[in-house]
Amino acid sequence: MANAAKTVLVVDDDVSFAYLTASIIDCAEYRAVIATDGTEAVRMAREITPALVLCDLSMPGLGGVEVLRLLQDDPSTANIPRVLMSGYACPSLRGVAADAFIAKPFKPEALRRLVRAFTQPRAIQVVQTSLESSVD
Repeated sequence: MANAAKTVLVVDDDVSFAYLTASIIDCAEYRAVIATDGTEAVRMAREITPALVLCDLSMPGLGGVEVLRLLQDDPSTANIPRVLMSGYACPSLRGVAADAFIAKPFKPEALRRLVRAFTQPRAIQVVQTSLESSVD
C-alpha cells in the first residue's frame, strides 16, 4: 500500500464516477483508492487510514452521512478529513460529520485544490494562525 499520508479514499457506488474521480487525484503526489459501498469504505478507512475521504451522499445500504458518522465516531479514523460529494444541491452540513462539501460534477482543478487543502496540514495551520492574529 502507498504511503497513507498521500492516499485519498474515494467512495461512490457509481463505479465509473469513482474511477474518474480517482484518475483526477492520481498523480505523483497522491494515490486514490476506491470503495464502492459504505461498508467497504469504513473497513478500508480503518485499514489504511487515508489522508482524506471523499464520500458520495447517496448510496444504497450504508449512505454517505452514515459512513462519515462512523468514521468520526471511531478513534482510529476520527482525525481523517471527510468531504461529502453529491449531485444534489448542497445539503446543510450541520450535524453531518463532514468537513466540506463538493458538488458533482466538479472541475478537475477544483477537486485537486480541495485534496491539497485537506492533505497539507502546515498550509492550513498557517492560514488559521494568520486569521487568528488578524482578529486581535
